[in-house]
Amino acid sequence: MAKVEVYIYCGRSVLLGFLLLLSGALRSQYALHILSVDKDSSFISSLGLQGDFKTDIACAEYIRKLPALMQSRGYIAASVDSVHFDSTAARVYLFAGNQYRWTRLNTDSVEKELLAAAGWNKKDFDNKNLQIDRVQSAQRRLLEYLENNGYPFASVELDSIRMENETVLASLKVVKGPLYKVDSIRNMGTASISPRFLQRYLGIMNGSIYRKSQLQSISKKISELPFLEEKQPASLSFLGTGSIVNLTLEPRRSSQVNVLIGLLPATTTSANIYDPPRNKLQFTGEATINLRNALGNGELIGLNWQQLQLKSPRLNLVYQQSYLFGSAFGINFNFDFLRKDSSFVNINALVGAQYAVSSNQSGTVFIQNQLSNLLTVDTNAVIQNKRLPAEADVRSVSIGVMYEGFNTNYRFNPTRGNEWFISAAAGTKKIKRNNVIVQLVDKNNPSFNFNSLYDTVRLQSFQFRVKAMFAHFFQLSNVSTIKTSVTAGWFESPNIFRNELFQIGGYKLMRGFDEESIYASQYGVSTVEYRYLVGRNSFLFSFVDFGWARNKAASGSVSNSFLGAGLGLALETKAGIFNISFAAGKRNDLDFNLRQSKIHFGFVSFF
Repeated sequence: MAKVEVYIYCGRSVLLGFLLLLSGALRSQYALHILSVDKDSSFISSLGLQGDFKTDIACAEYIRKLPALMQSRGYIAASVDSVHFDSTAARVYLFAGNQYRWTRLNTDSVEKELLAAAGWNKKDFDNKNLQIDRVQSAQRRLLEYLENNGYPFASVELDSIRMENETVLASLKVVKGPLYKVDSIRNMGTASISPRFLQRYLGIMNGSIYRKSQLQSISKKISELPFLEEKQPASLSFLGTGSIVNLTLEPRRSSQVNVLIGLLPATTTSANIYDPPRNKLQFTGEATINLRNALGNGELIGLNWQQLQLKSPRLNLVYQQSYLFGSAFGINFNFDFLRKDSSFVNINALVGAQYAVSSNQSGTVFIQNQLSNLLTVDTNAVIQNKRLPAEADVRSVSIGVMYEGFNTNYRFNPTRGNEWFISAAAGTKKIKRNNVIVQLVDKNNPSFNFNSLYDTVRLQSFQFRVKAMFAHFFQLSNVSTIKTSVTAGWFESPNIFRNELFQIGGYKLMRGFDEESIYASQYGVSTVEYRYLVGRNSFLFSFVDFGWARNKAASGSVSNSFLGAGLGLALETKAGIFNISFAAGKRNDLDFNLRQSKIHFGFVSFF
């Protein structure tokens, strides 16, 4: 009866405190006086219980948890007999009872290897105060270990419990049950996907032992695949000592067609020097085709064409295949072609062997072949300056490694977690003598040999290239997050030319500037971006980008700092994702000019 009266009394007090809170009757300090029913006052002082609270609501909540707190210290019969509240303090009458200690918690019947694997420490119990929460925690660890090592029907409990003279003696009883293995993964949905891909991606191979944690992670992992979705959660069919994982997977529209068209002002001049320059509009655009899981093996086949700058088309081809032949290895092929107006052509081919450490981490070893050829040479500048131009005919071969991963809570629109990427490559490069330069003749100095200009550079040398990115998401609430990221690149070689440099700037990196308008041998860009989620894959955002770049090309070394800021929207519709953003940028030697602000918009259609 005493316990019933206590709970009713506490409930009324909490209700009263809640009403006071709503009416605005808050106090800066609320006291709790604890009086012992069966002990002296020094006993209460020795417990070190909390006595001051900001509000009576907080005090009432602490009183509600007081019996459990006492039981965790070995006073297993502790209870609150009565509570009295007034405007400034609460008075509690506490029954403590006797403090019990473990005489021994017998684990002789449990395998020592099992106890060690679960982190069981005998010293936590023998001749220690009885702490129920610690016992329960140890039992949970044992049960979780068994459930993740093939025993789905295991049980862990205390047996033969005896209480004598304020001491407790008990035995730990562990019943494993039968060992279960996973025979196969079965997809009962309409999605076309290789079973070997699912086994590797989910980490559940045919014949592997049952692991509860792997089954619990299936839904999250499937949600991070762009081409599959669950129609209903995974289930398990037990057959003797084997089991079948049942999935109901449907295809998700993920293959992508993306077309962007824009207009860029361009100035043209007439052959007649007396005609003024004319301003025309130049069409720019980008087209992307990404086919995901088209062959049912989780592969990616991609094509991207873009012309974001005047007379500078770019073509990129990519093929990625993970879990080749059911193994943890995959292949990666990338081809990139860039024509930079009438200056040069860059061709970059990369072939890599990928190893999946897990479903969210992978490493790659690759070989990269880069070729850059000049299209035109400013011969007048070469003759006048008697030095090589800023660009050169270069060919290089490099071997590198790449590592990337993530641990975000949702792959495509995260609110917390990390993303990272790093790539490092080293190799040799050769500078080819350009026939146009070699054959030049200076009419004012016919004896000068322009072939000698190549004596000022190392025709065969090394090169080293590193790129890295790290991002962290700070969750502010269920619908808002702050993304912080750092992206950096470093290119090193005895002689560096303009057509070898990184090209940054634009929507992907350093917003507020023209696409790929910043040439850099070294760069760093940090970003702070606030996102407000309006859907699973939709959000409003505002951002600030801080950047630094150094250009160590043959023409000299120049460093600049950059600042970009803006806002935008990513909105998911039934047909695809609509993106629009506005950004303004400033370089350290130039003022902000809102007339030079950039607007980027596009539509990504999935099928």
